[in-house]
Amino acid sequence: MFTSQLYIIGLCKQVEICQAFEISKISMKRNVRKLKKNGPETFYREPNRKGRCSTVITNEVKNQAERLLLLDWSQVMIAEKLNIYSSTLSKAINQGRIHSVSSRSKRPKKGKGSRGKSSNIIGNKHFEGKHPRKVYV
Repeated sequence: MFTSQLYIIGLCKQVEICQAFEISKISMKRNVRKLKKNGPETFYREPNRKGRCSTVITNEVKNQAERLLLLDWSQVMIAEKLNIYSSTLSKAINQGRIHSVSSRSKRPKKGKGSRGKSSNIIGNKHFEGKHPRKVYV
């Protein structure tokens, strides 16, 4: 607001204000227009932003989804039955708002050391700048 007032009063040019306060030219023009149109109060008002839409995953929907997940229903079938988007259901599951026993958690996890290693490969490290060699037993 201060910079816009300097310009409107005629004390400075917009270019001088932009250089002195290191603001963009479009930002300066936008603030001048705002000040001329609505006055200085416009800089102190709360922004008129709309909030988020209503909650889709209510407690009732959450309980039904968790019950159907326990019965091994697919996420797509559950979403159709509950009349919600499947992406909404997936997001709620991934964020932990809906608890499920996923097929991933049923599988045994591999340790960090087992990735890419095999018990029948010997000498798969670099030696003296040469490419790795694999020798099978």
